[in-house]
Amino acid sequence: MNQSNREKVIFEEQGFQNNNSNYQQPESKMVEWVIKSSRGLIKDEIQARYVLLLFVVIAISVSLYLFFVDKNKSFQDEDLGKEYEEYMLSHPN
Repeated sequence: MNQSNREKVIFEEQGFQNNNSNYQQPESKMVEWVIKSSRGLIKDEIQARYVLLLFVVIAISVSLYLFFVDKNKSFQDEDLGKEYEEYMLSHPN
């Protein structure tokens, strides 16, 4: 069979046409919520995604800080016990 004898097959369907230029993915519910709750400050999906990313970075940073904070700097129960004991000795009934 020669290449010149072949004919092109053309499908003529009126159904689904795939135009990539008109196709948009639906926004996520969180992105929609950020846009709606921003009162017009956030105008599009990209800005909303940056806000969500910033929120995640801040949440992880705070979590890591609270997890790895130096325990000697925090107020402990034994310090409270010492202060109470000193107070009771200096203020007898």
